[in-house]
Amino acid sequence: MMLRKMRVVYIVLAVFMFLVVGGCGSSNSSTPIIASSDEEAIAELAQESDSALNSGSEINQQQIEASAVDEVVPDGEIAVVDFVLDGDTIQLVDGRRVRFLQIDAPEGGEGQECYAEASRDTLSSILKEGSEVLLVSDPLLASEDKFDRLLRYVYAEETNINIELVERGAVTVWFVNGEEGIFSEAFLVAATVANETSRGLWGACSGTPFDPLRGADTGGLPSSE
Repeated sequence: MMLRKMRVVYIVLAVFMFLVVGGCGSSNSSTPIIASSDEEAIAELAQESDSALNSGSEINQQQIEASAVDEVVPDGEIAVVDFVLDGDTIQLVDGRRVRFLQIDAPEGGEGQECYAEASRDTLSSILKEGSEVLLVSDPLLASEDKFDRLLRYVYAEETNINIELVERGAVTVWFVNGEEGIFSEAFLVAATVANETSRGLWGACSGTPFDPLRGADTGGLPSSE
């Protein structure tokens, strides 16, 4: 029951994100924080959002975000960033590595893919050395991968950086093994807008497939790089 109500909230937020981004052509970087464990607050927010939809009244983004941030305290762990490894992975000062959930960046290193450096640089510009972040797991997904990396949503100043990177076109959406987390709708909306407006890798790497069930496949470096 709790997860069903949570998904109502995320669908409402995702739809409004699409309307705002699609209407004004700019990225919404203030994704509200929703705590997976606070059933009462989530249920209340879901009921209010559902009532707004059923009554046909206009959804006010500021009200939704204020409710989400003020009424729901996120579960998670405070950590400090040591450095950025690539566009979807960071290392913490304690040596642990964090792989961002539900996204994938172009591969760097040998056989470097198109937009790999730009993707890493985008994340580096957001999370600098010494940045304090909030790491939040997803109750629907694994908490670690086979490389013992933490799988998390990473928040900085109340912004979901995972979704922010998708909005900027720095990464693609990737639902590993078809598993969708609690923010799946928001990810799909952000990725669709970025793709249709040729942001980031979608404009720089022609022919990149839009497929949430596959990792990033941007091909080799374009001739302009």
